Amino acid sequence: MLGYPNNVLGHVHVSWADPLKVREVVVVGSDKRIVFNDLDPLERVRIYEKGIAPAADETGPASYSEHQFSIRDGDIISPKIEFNEPLKAQCQHFVDCVHQGCPPLSGGRGGLEVVQVMEAIARSVSLRGAPVEIGWDEVQDNLARVGTEGSHERRTGVGAVR
Repeated sequence: MLGYPNNVLGHVHVSWADPLKVREVVVVGSDKRIVFNDLDPLERVRIYEKGIAPAADETGPASYSEHQFSIRDGDIISPKIEFNEPLKAQCQHFVDCVHQGCPPLSGGRGGLEVVQVMEAIARSVSLRGAPVEIGWDEVQDNLARVGTEGSHERRTGVGAVR
C-alpha cells in the first residue's frame, strides 16, 4: 500500500510467480474509474462512469446492516489511442533530448525517487508490513549535492502489499 497526501492510497500487486499475466493500472475516483490494460490491443484505456455514494437518508441508518449506498452506473468510454512500442518511444525520446539539449521526462531525479520507494518497500516487508516514511527531504539533499534542481514537497508512507 502506498500512501499519499489527502488520503490517496495506491495498491501495488506484482508477482513473477503469478500464472496470470496482467499489465494493468486502475485509477479509481469518486465519479469514474480509468483502466489502462497494456495487453489489450483494441481497448488499452477504458473510462467507466460509475460511482458510489451514501444514500440520501437524512435520519441515517438505524443499524450497521441498514447502511445503504447509491450506485451510479454510467457509460464505458474507450478512447482511440494509437499504439506505439513503449521501449522504442522511450529510446527515441532519449535521442531527441540529447539532440535538442532538453531535459527528459524521466531523468535522474525520478530514478532516485523510484529507488527511494523501492527501498522503503523492502524495509516495510522486512518489518512485516509496517509503514515506512520516505524522507523526501533527504532525497532533496541528495539531489542538491549532485546538482539536480527542483523541489519535492510530497510525503509518502509505504506499507507492504497485502
